Amino acid sequence: MKNLKWKILFLLPVFMFAGDLDNIDTSFDLGDVDKPYSYKGYLKPEAYYIDDKDKYKKIKTELNFEGDYKKNLWYFKLNWSGYYINDEKDIQTFGVLNEGYVKYGDVNKNVTIGKELLKWGKGYAYSAVSFFTREKNPLYPEDLKQGYDLLHLKTISSLNSDIKNYSIDLIYMPVTDTLNSDLKKSQNFGGKLYMLYKDVDIDFMFEKSNTYADRFGGDFSFNLMTELEIHGEYAFDSDKNNSYLLGAKYASDYDYTLTCEWYKKWDNNKFLYLKVSQKDFFIDYLTAYVTGIRNYTQNINSLLIGGSYDFKNNFIFTTEFLTSTKQKYLKVSLGYYF
Repeated sequence: MKNLKWKILFLLPVFMFAGDLDNIDTSFDLGDVDKPYSYKGYLKPEAYYIDDKDKYKKIKTELNFEGDYKKNLWYFKLNWSGYYINDEKDIQTFGVLNEGYVKYGDVNKNVTIGKELLKWGKGYAYSAVSFFTREKNPLYPEDLKQGYDLLHLKTISSLNSDIKNYSIDLIYMPVTDTLNSDLKKSQNFGGKLYMLYKDVDIDFMFEKSNTYADRFGGDFSFNLMTELEIHGEYAFDSDKNNSYLLGAKYASDYDYTLTCEWYKKWDNNKFLYLKVSQKDFFIDYLTAYVTGIRNYTQNINSLLIGGSYDFKNNFIFTTEFLTSTKQKYLKVSLGYYF
């Protein structure tokens, strides 16, 4: 533990050179809007010094590639990640197809088949109504990239009334030995109705399954003022369980962002989530951020302090320190984005 303290003290100045990856635009500008394709990706090696029951080092490297192609009414998308992980106990090398699907149709009506990441719900750290999506890691919600194999139909319409526009999504998600095999074998159907009522975003959704409990829910979001957004979610299932979230996000003109959420998961654990970030922290291209999570049910606390420096040449340096009831670690990474 003594060595860990010295390393933390040595690296504390680095936290001054910090930036929130949520606010960094790493997309590749092809410079020609007429091109039917686009692509981007990154190579991100990470080094960890972990202090839990044992003290050990871990190396993790991710190579991510995302590309899409559009031809008339056809649209193809691919997102793939390859990983190398060495934690002094084991070495793993594997690849994950995060998304791979084909879509046919225009903006108003289309059908998608393949592996797609659906983004239902308004929560940042957690979502009670993302019925067809894997659960986020609240410390790194932006890391969720892997979707499910499904069939997705969507239609969008506009109205000349208090309901300015609406959309309908229909989902079929089978679970077999080869499709979505990390879940129990089942046939799952669902849908979502979205409405923009005046200036309030409203969704109603459901999931029907022959194996899992049926689920129903809704969410909303609106701007109380220009800088302040309020959002919430509520869901329940046929086994009389429920899950909910209430949150707010404040984004100032000075690139200061505060996100606060109170939520209850399906396992009845209740959490308070708070994240504060500041871009251009003292000097340009530097931002610091702090994320705090408290599990009130199990009395577990987590505090993440970190940030990154954007070199503006596609390289981003990041360092973080996590202290929690169960674990502490120091992480340093240098990512190249293309």
